[in-house]
Amino acid sequence: MEIPVKLESHNESNLFLRSTWAEFRKEFGRFGWQYMPYKEGKNNRIFFGMMGIGDESALEVSVSYKQKGIVSKIHFDSNSISDEFKKRLTNIVKQAHLSINNIQTFTGRYYFTSPQGAIANYSGSNFSIYPVQKAINAIELEVKAFDKVDAQTEAKKLLFKILDFLSVCTNSSFSFSESPRAIKTISNVKQVYFENDDWIDDYPIVKDSLGLTKLQCAFLERIISGDIEINHPVLLACSHFHAAQKQWSFDVPVENNNTELASVLYVSALEVAATMDVQDNAICEKCKQPIYKIRQRVLDLTKTYANGLESFIDDYYKMRSKYLHAGILFSDLSYAGVSIPLLDETEKGFRQQSAIAPINLREYVGYILRKIFVVKLQ
Repeated sequence: MEIPVKLESHNESNLFLRSTWAEFRKEFGRFGWQYMPYKEGKNNRIFFGMMGIGDESALEVSVSYKQKGIVSKIHFDSNSISDEFKKRLTNIVKQAHLSINNIQTFTGRYYFTSPQGAIANYSGSNFSIYPVQKAINAIELEVKAFDKVDAQTEAKKLLFKILDFLSVCTNSSFSFSESPRAIKTISNVKQVYFENDDWIDDYPIVKDSLGLTKLQCAFLERIISGDIEINHPVLLACSHFHAAQKQWSFDVPVENNNTELASVLYVSALEVAATMDVQDNAICEKCKQPIYKIRQRVLDLTKTYANGLESFIDDYYKMRSKYLHAGILFSDLSYAGVSIPLLDETEKGFRQQSAIAPINLREYVGYILRKIFVVKLQ
């Protein structure tokens, strides 16, 4: 069976779908998905998979569209659907459509940890972050959702972006944590902002904790509210930066670090950030495709926000290209506690026994991204 719906945008279509699944949970309780989505382009249709509802036959659920990204019909197909069950499905879809504008506010608490320590106490209109142990934070945030399950999903989507953002703000790495057994309460603790917007080295420390600036807290508030899209190039760049942070650490043996991959991801973070200012590109006369001068965009970005570091970043960009496209490592990984100087046939001329920890690259890239926050998102 198919049920027409009138929706105006991609965002409204996703709200409708979220509302629909919430109405299913309300009507039937828990239900399961065999979620195997695929697109049937010639018929303008997207299939989600099979939905299992109690004793009823499994439903194949799909949507069709006239304009890409905007649902025009929702389909429920099965070998046998009774008239009574069709009425229930129709009522669910009708109620879901009516409920799009009745989205509710949910508050959840989550925990995360960092080897660099906990973040100090900060809060905004829709969030609060506070330390509960030496290296563990709690974060409480508000999300708009149609039920608790929907709220948990929306929160999880935001939390990854929040940790990516905090990684750039603090030069740290973060991971999710279970609720600690002993929780230190911090009510009525005054917020103390980190005051230096121009720092590069080490970590932003406020009273033995990682600190945030007032502007960074405002950005965090906007990310949670949706004012800054979670797929904004700056946040996508933060994702690369945070992934790089997790590839290496001074706290683990050198052989357990993946410094090459970390360096690649740091440079890739700049590459993503550089897409914000892309103008119309020249067209190749032979293939008629746009000519993307990616390397030059990265160097221009570096010059804009960290003038004088172009050569340093360019050296890493060249090594990144060799690593990705030719499999050439930054070193031969032969260091076993004693240096053995030898020559090398590469353009460097000498052998590098172990990759250099990318601490300077991390700090310069983090600095550039923090500067972009201020200039592009303020």
